Amino acid sequence: MTTVILMGILFTSIGLLFPSEIIRLFMTATPEFLAIAPSIIRIYFLTFLFMGVNVLCTYYLQSILKTKMSLTLAFLRGFVISGLLLNILPVMLGIRGVWSAMPLSECIVTVIVGFYFLYIHLHTSPKKRDVNSLLQQ
Repeated sequence: MTTVILMGILFTSIGLLFPSEIIRLFMTATPEFLAIAPSIIRIYFLTFLFMGVNVLCTYYLQSILKTKMSLTLAFLRGFVISGLLLNILPVMLGIRGVWSAMPLSECIVTVIVGFYFLYIHLHTSPKKRDVNSLLQQ
C-alpha cells in the first residue's frame, strides 16, 4: 500500500508541476492549446492520488474471494459514480466539471473502500486478524 500511495503522489506531482512538458510528449502543441491544457492536466492528474489505492483494493478483495465487493467497487469506479458525476458536474462547473469527474469519482470510491476496510477490521475477531496478518507477510 505504501508503494501505491507514494507512486500516486509522484505521478500527481509530475502532472501538477510539469503539465506543459507532458503535453509536449504526445503532441506538437499550439500556443492556444498550451494556454488551456495545463489546467486540464492538473485537474485530471489528481486522479492518480486515489486510483492506485482503488485498483489495489479491488484486486486484493478479488484475491481473497470477496468478489461481490470487488465487483461493486469496480462498477462504482467505472460506471455509477463516474457516470453520475459526468452528468452533474458539467452543469455546475462547465467544462471543468468534465475533467473533475474522474478525480472526484476516485476520491469517493477511496472513501468507500476506507469505510469498508474499517468495518471489516472492527467486525473481525483479533485472533482472525492475527491469522490474516500472517498470511499477508
